[in-house]
Amino acid sequence: MSNVAARFGIKADAQNVDRKIFRVVKNECECATSSHLQCTSAPAYLRTNTAQISVLCYAEYGAVVIRTILRQVTAVLMLGLLCSTAASSQGQDPIPMTQNSPARATDTPIPNSNIAEELYQRGHDALNSGDNALAIKAFTLSCDAGNFKSCHNVALLHEARLAGDPKLENSNFKIAISYFNRSCAGGFQRACVAAAHYYRSSKYGMKNAARATALLTTACDAGEIAGCEDLAEILYLGDGVAMDLAHAATLFKKGCDADGRAMSCFNYGLMRSKGQGVAIDKDLAFEYYSLGCRKGSNEACINLAVDYNEHGIVPDDKKIARGLLQQSCTKGAMTACANLGQLIRDGKPTEAENVEAAELFRKACDSGFGKACRSLGNMAQDGIKAAGTMRQAIKYYIKGCNLNYADSCYNVGLVYWSGYRVVKQPRTSLFWHGKGCNLGSASSCVGAALAALSLKKGDPLGGKDIARRWFDQAKTIDPENSLVKSMGDWLDKP
Repeated sequence: MSNVAARFGIKADAQNVDRKIFRVVKNECECATSSHLQCTSAPAYLRTNTAQISVLCYAEYGAVVIRTILRQVTAVLMLGLLCSTAASSQGQDPIPMTQNSPARATDTPIPNSNIAEELYQRGHDALNSGDNALAIKAFTLSCDAGNFKSCHNVALLHEARLAGDPKLENSNFKIAISYFNRSCAGGFQRACVAAAHYYRSSKYGMKNAARATALLTTACDAGEIAGCEDLAEILYLGDGVAMDLAHAATLFKKGCDADGRAMSCFNYGLMRSKGQGVAIDKDLAFEYYSLGCRKGSNEACINLAVDYNEHGIVPDDKKIARGLLQQSCTKGAMTACANLGQLIRDGKPTEAENVEAAELFRKACDSGFGKACRSLGNMAQDGIKAAGTMRQAIKYYIKGCNLNYADSCYNVGLVYWSGYRVVKQPRTSLFWHGKGCNLGSASSCVGAALAALSLKKGDPLGGKDIARRWFDQAKTIDPENSLVKSMGDWLDKP
């Protein structure tokens, strides 16, 4: 029989002990909150904190919570429970533990602030057991008791419920944002970052760029690196606020240096490479690409590989480039697959290597990477059997164009304008060249001008005036394009 059961004269039946002890505790809790003089021997922390007593005594699963606290603070809690006999027990030796009672590290009463922490830990235990509903209840009680990490967890669990069941109403998002805001107001900065996500997006009907920026600025200033990184994205894109590339670069660097996201390293390297908000520094860009790659950013690995391939000093640099691209391609980065195929093609590929390159281009093309479709079409047009026939080359060009890769539109337009291994079709050529031009290809604009000039007299899509319009668009896109310069000389002839 346990010591507690012995003091109450209760038989050592587990359910009976729990039930009877809870009744006594409930009565004593009610006593402790009253002004009765005979209850003044109850522990001070019970007498002075009615909110705590409410949590302890009247929670839905109060019996379990009380049992847990009793086991941890047996000696002190017994004084509160036995307030009517506390005076007579003064001066006696502590009741010894029985052999079956687990040893405790301390019998110090739990401070007021620890009730919220106990519930927080209980929420995690429920979460680990797979009972999310019970976890929400525990975290909610903990949040109400002042633990703002628990408020954050309540919000996360409501997000998880909605993500797991698309049929749930958006009210779950409203609950989530309310708890994120509550946690944020309590000083838990990670919740401020989470709340800002809702205010950045138009999906939830609460977009407020100024609010998102303020939350992220506060979080960043408080040392929450994720807040700095999200703020950098907003400032880089000018998402609802004034674009500030210099500040964005500073924050991306801060995130990378503080062991934040790999993409922060990549973004800072990219800005250094392009001179966006900072001076161009290729060496520093290389350094941050390397950091980002080591942290797991495929984008950083791809750019690092390009640098090794284009600016390598020793032959082994190209091997490093190839290895980096191979790893990123294996992880599913289609840009890496396409670049690896091109790296192979730029060398002196053997027949086996051409097969490998074609497979890489096909993989990327099938995954929606338009540039790879064009590369595969080029291989087929060059007569490499591993890539396919000329008829298949046209299909690859068309697919690349439909995936909005402008240069692929130029290729299919050129095939139909020149009649290379197909029937010459100026109108079809104009269609594909026009699409490429509208996607930003100056070469396609020139192609469209040539196709317009090739149409029969009287065709509403043809003639020199129409050709001139296409040509003017080409000059706007890229006045230094070699085709643009040649076309200009030709059109200016009388």
